Amino acid sequence: MRVAVRGDSVSLSEHIVDVNEATFGDEVLQRSFDVPVVVDFWAPWCAPCRTLGPILERAAIEAGGAFRLARVNVDDNPQLSIRFGVQGIPAVKAFRQGEVVSEFVGAQPEPVVHRFLERVAPAEVDAGLVRALGLQAARHWAEAEAAFRDVLAREETNPAASLGLVECLLMQGRGQQAKAALVDFPPSTEWATAEKLPISTMRTKPRTSARLGLAMPNHTTRERAMYRYATPHSTVAATVATAMATTPALT
Repeated sequence: MRVAVRGDSVSLSEHIVDVNEATFGDEVLQRSFDVPVVVDFWAPWCAPCRTLGPILERAAIEAGGAFRLARVNVDDNPQLSIRFGVQGIPAVKAFRQGEVVSEFVGAQPEPVVHRFLERVAPAEVDAGLVRALGLQAARHWAEAEAAFRDVLAREETNPAASLGLVECLLMQGRGQQAKAALVDFPPSTEWATAEKLPISTMRTKPRTSARLGLAMPNHTTRERAMYRYATPHSTVAATVATAMATTPALT
């Protein structure tokens, strides 16, 4: 825990951090691959900043880790303001996967701020899925496997996490475990993708999926989730395709 003080506001939270030009890369960009990071660009002389700041701080504490609040004093860190195009303050920018995914300028009413944060910070299971997909995109197969298993421990029928787990097992050369994971694959459109993975002689249908007659849309649920959370699906697809082309069929 740390006491965070700004202007007239005082908060007690490990989810609020002051960052500068030296720490921004680690505390915001890198951290946003694990959890959404909301950056508040402010200044001590800015009256609207003193209105907005406590709203963001209370929200960060109440969220309990669903997102992280990072605060940047623009007077002390002018290069960050230039880099991210800050022309007026307070300016709030949300980062996921190292990129700005949403933002607003000015002291907004508290209900507006909460709606913004609800769009930025997903629910607990979704947050875990975001982290797992990010690790998968970065080819950290073992870490991604563990993250997908964490999601499935909370929601055992999550099809996107099930597909991610199968792919991670396959990419680590654990074909038998990947095949076993397919036995309990939840009925979903993701089965069409899982069925095409290069596990030799694998044709075991997931429970009840054949009877459901699920239609295959242009994009699977997993792909839509990846687009929603700004995870580069093309990177994952290219990674899997490359490995498939260079890895012999697993049994």
